[in-house]
Amino acid sequence: SRSETEKSIKENLGAVMLLCELITQYGQRLFEAFKQENSYTFYNMEQMALDLLCEYKDNKIVIRDDARILCERYDEVLVDEFQDVNDLQNTLFYVLSNREEKLFVVGDVKQSIYGFRGSNPENFLNKKNNYIPIDEAGSNDSKKIVLSDNFRSRSGVCGAVNFFFSCLMGGQCGGIIYNEEEQLNAGGTFAECNATTAEVLVVDKFDDDSEESLLESEAKKIAEYIIATMNEGKVISDGKELRNARYSDFAILLDKVKDKATIIAETLSAYGIPVALGAESFLESIEIATVISFLQIIDNPKCDIELLTVMMSPVFGFSADEMAKIRACQKYGPFYSAVVSYANLGDNKCAEFIEKLNAFRRDAAVMSVDRLISKIIHSTDILNMMSARDGAVRRANLFALINYAKGFTSRLDSGIYGFIKYIKSLPENSFKAVSVGGENAVRIMSMHNSKGLQFPICIVANLASQINNADSISRVLFSEKGGIAFKYYDESLGCDVEMLGHATMADTARVKTVEEKLRLLYVAMTRAIDRLCLVCSAKNLDDKLVKLSSLLLDDAPYISREFLEKSRNMGDWILSCALTHPNGDILRGYADVKAPIVKSDVDIKITISNNFNGNIKAEEIKTEQTKCNVEFANKIKSNLQYVYPYEKLRFLQSKASVSRLVHSAEDDRFAFCEKPAFMLGDRLAGAARGTAMHHVMQYINMTREVDVDSEIERLLEWKFITEQEAASIDLVAIKKFFESELYTRIISSNELRREMRFLTEIAAQRIDPSLEIDVDDANVIVQGAVDLCFVEDDGVVVLDFKTDRVDNLNELVKCYGEQLEIYSTAAEKIFNKKVKERIIYSFHLGQSISF
Repeated sequence: SRSETEKSIKENLGAVMLLCELITQYGQRLFEAFKQENSYTFYNMEQMALDLLCEYKDNKIVIRDDARILCERYDEVLVDEFQDVNDLQNTLFYVLSNREEKLFVVGDVKQSIYGFRGSNPENFLNKKNNYIPIDEAGSNDSKKIVLSDNFRSRSGVCGAVNFFFSCLMGGQCGGIIYNEEEQLNAGGTFAECNATTAEVLVVDKFDDDSEESLLESEAKKIAEYIIATMNEGKVISDGKELRNARYSDFAILLDKVKDKATIIAETLSAYGIPVALGAESFLESIEIATVISFLQIIDNPKCDIELLTVMMSPVFGFSADEMAKIRACQKYGPFYSAVVSYANLGDNKCAEFIEKLNAFRRDAAVMSVDRLISKIIHSTDILNMMSARDGAVRRANLFALINYAKGFTSRLDSGIYGFIKYIKSLPENSFKAVSVGGENAVRIMSMHNSKGLQFPICIVANLASQINNADSISRVLFSEKGGIAFKYYDESLGCDVEMLGHATMADTARVKTVEEKLRLLYVAMTRAIDRLCLVCSAKNLDDKLVKLSSLLLDDAPYISREFLEKSRNMGDWILSCALTHPNGDILRGYADVKAPIVKSDVDIKITISNNFNGNIKAEEIKTEQTKCNVEFANKIKSNLQYVYPYEKLRFLQSKASVSRLVHSAEDDRFAFCEKPAFMLGDRLAGAARGTAMHHVMQYINMTREVDVDSEIERLLEWKFITEQEAASIDLVAIKKFFESELYTRIISSNELRREMRFLTEIAAQRIDPSLEIDVDDANVIVQGAVDLCFVEDDGVVVLDFKTDRVDNLNELVKCYGEQLEIYSTAAEKIFNKKVKERIIYSFHLGQSISF
């Protein structure tokens, strides 16, 4: 309702205004810092240019008088790749062209793929939709010219792209209707070739017992495709002639290359195929990141993150536990100081690391950056260690880093800091592909980096990779039109509260991501010259096809807006389109599904590859379905009948607290013993009152003459306990304990420890005696804290304080006896002495029981 909407806006107005104020102040201070250094970003320069040219008054853009003189100097303002401009740039061009009177732009909205940089394709789309075709426009109208001829790709590739995007861009998503105006018209001249130009290779990895990942399975099929194409004969255009394919003709395009390109590269290398990796992952690769971090700590060892990176790298091999011990030695200050302190305490590993680091720091004073990097690589054995992980690609990356450093040294030679700043400031496309097979190698790169390039054979792979919707799940969302919305934790309600508009903005952000992925796929597919191969993979392909076929509509557009907007990967788009293609019989038959068939003259070869039948061709699908493989059927039967031998262990926690394990069954016993909260006043409830008693026993000074009242005041003053806790404790019961014979034993003991924390293992059968004998080796990790331990001449005594309201001490032994047994096991390991006695002291009864 309107009242609820207004209430929600008022409740969050303060937080939104504070956030806006913080961002504004941050922007102003950041800009002042740039001014002091006389160093600006591209955005700063664009913003300053816009401020000089115009101002915003009364909801209108007003061009300044001084700016008009500048604008009149230009006869025309020509802008290429206009689909990638952001809103600020669009306004700049609007002003410079005198409100678009002299503006000429070129672009293709289907290739707008830089939303993460702020580009807004609507700037171009609005012009495209509102401008009038040149043959219909008047002299004063804004005109458009459609450039639909494609001179890059063969007609078969153009036809395949047209088929897929006629299905995907039917106007239902992205604001683009892939009609005759948008379709590719093959205008190039190519030598005749009867080979297949477009192919969909579907990998069905249904064997879950295999350790191969989906990507590795794809990579093997890609390797087989490359080898088959190389052996196929003359299939690649070379002017007016055809020639055999070379490795350098192939390009494998991925949505993301990080952690994926190397997997494909290693698989191809195993087939003897040379590979050139696109270097957009160069600085993020483990070998380069390690060396760069090494340089940073040589320059300044107090860089904690870089120091941790180097120490925990394979070069020095420090474990997380070792790093924790080092930090525990010195909890504050730079981590480097902690490492030095730990080395001074006698740790040889830290001492050796410090010695090597100091040696490199001395070298840095006299060596150039490239020589220093070379020494790091060769003297630390990082070359062999990294080569063992991913082979020749990582070796090539390391040598490439030396070459970059040589080039930097020859021009500037401003030291380590200057080199690191320089190499991190370079744009992604500055790094050349690292090739281990020379110039004649298969290239692997991201779809983004392929824009503007072309390849004779383009393989678009890893389409099953999930679309990243991080922008839509953020707790704080921003929209140019919708404003700011966020989720926040409401302490009074004890849960997350979603601000008005957050869900709508999240949906909008998710749809924008899908639209950009559609355009990214278009860019990737239109890079191909002679051949286009789309590689999709799935676990249980038949299930996937059943689901996709059920989502297809009966009439055009066959792919709905809802399906596109909720898609999880690009592979689903390709498979859905392939299901509707006339050659999609192989897919429809494989899963025994029905789908509407779209009329198309485009020949697209569709192949299914699985671990059982190998490659399945369309003409084989019917005969394959009639065969029954006994071995495979028996394996399925065996899997269905399998009984997990450690079923009972599934219900045991691998790590838990002692109290939760041994007396969770007692929870219901006292479930209705507490007074209602309104009857307690300023006092605490039962469980919290027991905790307060334990806090007192943990921190009170245990001397021969204890003044309990004074001690309680001291604990309250020093904030060891709260006022509520002080008001809730039973002073009489505490005083009675300090007057007992048990306390006399404690104060006379050889050693005393309170709240002794531990982490130990106990046998799983000790928790659940019903477990079978064959799980004897199964252990459960338990953690806990012993209230008090004291050591006498003949052994250790474990004491546990209880505040339970019971009638006799035997009830406590029954409930907590097992708990003290576990405490005893831990105490014997800690003291290396036998526990001779376990005692429970009841504050309620003022008595103790020993067992």
